[in-house]
Amino acid sequence: MESDLPIHNREEIIEGLQSNYQRVLKFIEPLDDTHLKYKPTPEVWSIAENLQHLILSSNPVATSLAIPTMVLWVFGLPKPRPSRDYNQLVSDYLQALTQGFQSPPEYVPYVGKNKQGLLEAWQRMETKLVRRLNNLWREEQLDKYLVPHPSLGKITIRELLFFTVYHAEHHLKNMQERLQEAQLSHKN
Repeated sequence: MESDLPIHNREEIIEGLQSNYQRVLKFIEPLDDTHLKYKPTPEVWSIAENLQHLILSSNPVATSLAIPTMVLWVFGLPKPRPSRDYNQLVSDYLQALTQGFQSPPEYVPYVGKNKQGLLEAWQRMETKLVRRLNNLWREEQLDKYLVPHPSLGKITIRELLFFTVYHAEHHLKNMQERLQEAQLSHKN
């Protein structure tokens, strides 16, 4: 599945983060609790749970961006290597999902916050990611350092950011499906 966003460099990553985070925000803002909490089956995440999952899984990305590069050596000696392009990373992630990858327990939502709390946490996360990327990372550093990812193994910072951009898009599609299901359920 390819994205409509042309994402290659640091500036395009920032634009992609801001665009997808705002799309999620604008989608959720008008929804009421009935739609936010609707679950067609117990094992399927509601819209609110999808959002909380995105917040939980974005936090380690923000942390990775704040770790001094010297500490990132723990995950692999710094060495430039070509990062996968955006579409290849998305394809590899979707392949991991088809092979049964499931979110690690620390990223499974529990929805302890209300709608306003979730939206505020989402906005803070966007601000934190963009600020750290802007202030702490130069273009040439993005391919130099590796970090662990639960489904993709060791990936470059650029690949981690590609994933973060796509992950919001992926879960927005899940949320849109939940809303359609909730609307159909309430009509019947």
